[in-house]
Amino acid sequence: METKTVQMIELSSIEQTRTGFQMEVIITRIQEPARYVIAIDEFTYNEIIALHPLAASRVRMSLYAKWDPFRNRHYSSLIKMDERFGETLYFACSESYAMQLEQMRLSDSFPEKAASEVEEIQPPQPKPRKRKWAPFVGKAALRLAMVVCLFFLFASRTENGLFSNHADALSPDSDDTVSANAAQSFPFVDELLIRTTPRPVLPAVEPVVVEVTPPAETVEPKTEVAAHSYEVLEADAEEYTYSVPKGYVALTFDDGPSEYTEQIVDILKEHDIAATFLFVGLNVKHDPEAAAYAVDNGMAVGNHSWAHNDFTASTAEENADSIARVNELIESEAEGENTVVSLFRPPYGAINDEVEAVAKQERMKVLMWNRDPVDWKAKTEKQILSYFKQKSPSGGIYVMHEKKLTVEALPEIIQYLKSKKLKFAIFK
Repeated sequence: METKTVQMIELSSIEQTRTGFQMEVIITRIQEPARYVIAIDEFTYNEIIALHPLAASRVRMSLYAKWDPFRNRHYSSLIKMDERFGETLYFACSESYAMQLEQMRLSDSFPEKAASEVEEIQPPQPKPRKRKWAPFVGKAALRLAMVVCLFFLFASRTENGLFSNHADALSPDSDDTVSANAAQSFPFVDELLIRTTPRPVLPAVEPVVVEVTPPAETVEPKTEVAAHSYEVLEADAEEYTYSVPKGYVALTFDDGPSEYTEQIVDILKEHDIAATFLFVGLNVKHDPEAAAYAVDNGMAVGNHSWAHNDFTASTAEENADSIARVNELIESEAEGENTVVSLFRPPYGAINDEVEAVAKQERMKVLMWNRDPVDWKAKTEKQILSYFKQKSPSGGIYVMHEKKLTVEALPEIIQYLKSKKLKFAIFK
């Protein structure tokens, strides 16, 4: 291995400053670790913050960004690590951030100085105060000059002195016309004559009564109500599905079936919506009735591996066998239109080119997510609900788990999402 090869990059902090957005990372090579401050754009900053990365004990940043031609955007990932396991989370990023990752990965140069060399930002100096009355003095002087000019112009254009004919011109007994010179010199004279000359009396006119026939009552066309308040969306067969279109939201539940599966399904049915369940093969074998209950009640089901193991640490043959066994078991235990399993979510979100190739070989569509309330380690149901209110849910695929607190929070979560006028979605 070359001595300059970057072995690992960890996220130390991410924040918004007076001048922009930045994150501090720890670059570990064969030599001692070094800290760097990297400027990032606002879009990427918001996407990373939404994942609450610093809630974990350690966060590893991926040095790769993948282009999604279907949504015309880049995606990268981070791994939140605790004492038990790591969780890979994906986020959308800008093109400039993707180029920064490539620069760090290939050329071993970094966009910003080391953290110890970053200069302290000086606060902006206050601007000199302007006197509030200064603009008014200038305007008053200009108006005074205009009045003086008009005064002398008015005086110079009268034949017999200033105001000599003013009384005659405005007398009610005088002729209704004004001399041509006066009319040309003073355009406002016509207005004065209109105000002082008596108006002619118009002859009385008998009012005409018009009978108005009210318009015929219009009948609004009836709108057919959809059978359900959710839609079935086709998952992408070529690219990972990270999100749904704006105006939609999707709820997904991992690691089932469990003792809570039927409760979750009943809550969803009560609110006339559906969700996508990603089942683990061993759990389906232990509780096939729960898996069948989800299918029979219109839920979408997918494959979440046989034993919830990291596919990137297994061989292609092992991964193919795991996917095939889960599909066969679910399809044999449940009957219905949603029984054919074609959705696959890798455990921990861990996927690479080899795992992707196996998924395509088994004709599976990879379903990921872009919202993670981390319900599996929440202490209260309010903690789960608060995540939904921190970021706009529109376009979000939420990854949740079959846990007691998740069941308790679910009704309020659904009510909140419905208050945002979003359309719920499941996948096939």
